[in-house]
Amino acid sequence: MKKIKVNKSNLNQECQELWGIPEFYKDEIINCAKCRKPFTFTAQEKYEWYEVQKKDIRMHPKFCPKHYDEWLFKKQLKIKMDESYKALETDQSSKTMFEAAKNIIAYYQYNNSGDLEKVRSLLKNCIENGYKVKQANKLIEKLKK
Repeated sequence: MKKIKVNKSNLNQECQELWGIPEFYKDEIINCAKCRKPFTFTAQEKYEWYEVQKKDIRMHPKFCPKHYDEWLFKKQLKIKMDESYKALETDQSSKTMFEAAKNIIAYYQYNNSGDLEKVRSLLKNCIENGYKVKQANKLIEKLKK
């Protein structure tokens, strides 16, 4: 088992003031919150989390690498969708509506949640304004299935 010495001065300010910080990072077996299978949170990963990325030393990963990548992808889709909604508040152009519709559809496909009526409305507005009519029609057809 690999051990890496903890350099307390490299931890974030809040963690430097905590009691009970270990002297060494050691590999740790954690069960994934999704699949319940064990995975290793290595000493090197701990060093990266706590001293390089400055995460709170009381934190640890919840998901195995496979499910973490899935979670991260969904999170990034949600951020895109939220940005699209925000852009719609200030810009009602067909291009913005089309991009918003694409992002909402992507989020819906991976999470089975989202406002598909909003998507239909956005795409119809795009078609009415003559923006990417073929692509918008294809997306509307997908939504009907």
